[in-house]
Order: sequence, then C-alpha cells, then structure tokens
Amino acid sequence: VLFLTLSSQVEDELQRHVCALLSLPWVCENKSSSVFKSSRFPSWLPTLAQRLSFCYAPEVQADCVSLLAFLHHGVCDKWRVCVFSNMLQSQNEAPRAAAVKVFPVLLHHLGDSKDDLINTTLLPMLEDTSEQVKMELARIVGQLSCISSGLSELCDIRVESPCPPKILCLCCSLAAEHAGKEKASLKASIIRPFLPLLRPQCPSRVKQAFLEALPHLCQHVNLTGGDGDSRAVLCALIGLMEDSDPAVRTRFGQSVRFLLTETNKNSEHGVLNELLVARLKEAFNNAKVNRDDDLRNTLILTTGEIGRASQGSLVSFCLLRLLHCLLSKSSSVSVAAYTQISALAAAKGLKLQTLFSQYKNPICQFLVESLHSRHASALRSTPDHSSE
Repeated sequence: VLFLTLSSQVEDELQRHVCALLSLPWVCENKSSSVFKSSRFPSWLPTLAQRLSFCYAPEVQADCVSLLAFLHHGVCDKWRVCVFSNMLQSQNEAPRAAAVKVFPVLLHHLGDSKDDLINTTLLPMLEDTSEQVKMELARIVGQLSCISSGLSELCDIRVESPCPPKILCLCCSLAAEHAGKEKASLKASIIRPFLPLLRPQCPSRVKQAFLEALPHLCQHVNLTGGDGDSRAVLCALIGLMEDSDPAVRTRFGQSVRFLLTETNKNSEHGVLNELLVARLKEAFNNAKVNRDDDLRNTLILTTGEIGRASQGSLVSFCLLRLLHCLLSKSSSVSVAAYTQISALAAAKGLKLQTLFSQYKNPICQFLVESLHSRHASALRSTPDHSSE
C-alpha cells in the first residue's frame, strides 16, 4: 500500500485489487449497494469476505479503513467514502477514531469533494461521546485547513514521532510546513465549527490536541481579520490561559507564539494584542483575588512567551507585568517572573540591563506607582497616620 501511495505509475487495476482486499470487512453488508457494484471489484470478493468474516475485529477494521485513505484519487472513490461514512458511525471506538485520524489523507486524495465531506461527514463527529474520537478530531484541524488551502502534500513523519506506528503507511501524513507560504489566506469561518472542542467542559486532552494543531492551522487561517469568526476563534483559544487544568494552561503558553508569529507576518496585530492584553489583565487579577499561585505561575509562563514572540508595545506590557510579579511576596511567583524576564532579554539578544534601559520610562513609572501604592497601604494600616 505504501508503494502504491508513493508511486505515480501504478496501474489502476492493481490499486483496485488492493482496495478490494482492504474492503473485505464491509463487503458482505454492502454487496447489494450501487456504490459497491460501481466499484467493479472481482466477482469472487463477496465469497472471500464471507469466509473471513470471523477476522473483522474492530482493530482490524481500524487498520483497513486507515489504509484505504492512502490509495490514489480515482480508485473507487465513492466506495471509500461510503466505507468511511459507515466507520464514523461504528459502535466501536477504534474504527471511529481511526477514520477521523486519516480523514485528511482521504480528502487529500479525493480532491474537489473535500469541502462537502467535511461539512456532511466529519462535522457531525463533534457530537461523538468518545474522548479519543474528539482528540483525533481536534488534532486534525490544522490538516483540514491545509486541505482547504490546496497546499496539502504527503510526507514522512517518522522523524517527528518517538513512537512509530505499527503500520508503515501511517508514517506518512500531511506536511505541517510549507516552503514559500507567505500569508494565511483562509477565513476563520472554516475553524469556528470546531470551537466546541475548546469548551471548559471538554476533556483536557482534547484541548491539548487542538493546541498541537495550532502551528499548522496558523499557516493557513487568518485569525487577525477582525471579523466575528476570527474574534470567536481567538477568544476561545486565549481563554485557555485560565483553563482549570494546569497542563492545558501550560500548553497554551507554549503555543501562543504561533499566533503571534503569523500575526507579525501579516502585520495585522491590533485585535490579537487587544484580546491578549485584556485577558491577561483579567486572569492575573483573578489569580490575585483567589490567591492562586499555580494559575499565576502559568500566566507568567504565558506572558514570557508572548513577550519573546511579540514586538513593540506588547513587549513593554509583558515586561511590566513580569516586573509586577517579581515584587510578589510569593517566592515561587517571584522566581518564575525573574526566569521569564531573563529569558525575554536573551530572546531579544540583550543584556538584562540593556532591556531595562530600552523601557526605562514605563519601568520608572511602574516603580513609582508601586512604591506609592505600598506606602499608602502601609499608612492606612497605621492608626496614627490613617487621617493623612
């Protein structure tokens, strides 16, 4: 199957026979359908499928449906779509998850019908109750945007994966990087239907899987357009900085730079900066009110990442926010803030003193306000000076 996938000069008849063998688990129940008959499979296939019926465990079905996705365009396309549609409705989790995982590969080979299949076949899977299925769905949002952009191509991903799959074909997937791609061109409306995967009640692993797809997604989808869809997607993503699970908050902090990198490339940063600043202020205030140092520590990580990946006024904001945390009475918060300030200076290629010098005016204003606030607080707590 891997040879057939990578070769451009393989006879269609050979590909059809391989497709027939991979289709065995679904032949008996579909042999009377028009889509099966139009596939021109060998006449002996139903008999063989019946004799091997004891072999079609859910895991076998998952492997077969995964391999069907890798066959070329024009090889029993309607039949393969039929099989995928059936597997997405399977009572067993393994075939459903496998079908979702390789769905972008199938779309890559099918070509023009991709948009209809995403809407009619894939989006209903958002209602699936399986956490594994939702994880796979979240993980492919970047690949789906790649398919919609028309830039998809298969590549070997073995070097990226520490645990290679047992089936060699599954070492191939859609390339996550595209040479020469300058600007994201797709509208955020193609991603908005997947936002339920980021809801607070959604499992943490699903939200982390969505964030794994963010680097690929940001190469194709313009999230800084200022329209309602863009703001909705950004708000859902940025809201993860306050997620109840620290693993999700940390993963967002590690991923936020991809939003900023593409924003800087597009030179349209007003909306994103506005949302980041507003949500960071709100989140830090909530952490302070609730005395939640765990939340504050992950917010410090996020602030440092934003500062390192951003330019202009956003750097100044992040630096001042980190300086504020540096003055915290909590040693863990103070140490975390100092670590991020040092990393910010290193990322900008500056010594710490030089970084402070570049932003001396806002820093001096911040220090004066902090000293005044602390002095006023101390006076209020002293009875003899309360009237002053």
